[in-house]
Amino acid sequence: MIRGLDRVALPVDKPELGLRAGDMGTVVHARGEGYEVGFVTLTGHTLGAFTLTPEEVRPGEEGHLPHVRKSGVA
Repeated sequence: MIRGLDRVALPVDKPELGLRAGDMGTVVHARGEGYEVGFVTLTGHTLGAFTLTPEEVRPGEEGHLPHVRKSGVA
């Protein structure tokens, strides 16, 4: 079960949001119909908080390895 403040990853690309599969975010609010997930750069710049469906997030698990890519944000 995914809860508030859990780390999650995208299993799918979300090009309309500038996000790619594997990007990690933090659940800021869990709702019955989905999750509000915040995404930030490694230096703390907020990319945004987006409402995502349960199919658009997967919980972070032991052994998952975060990756780094350029976000396009200066």
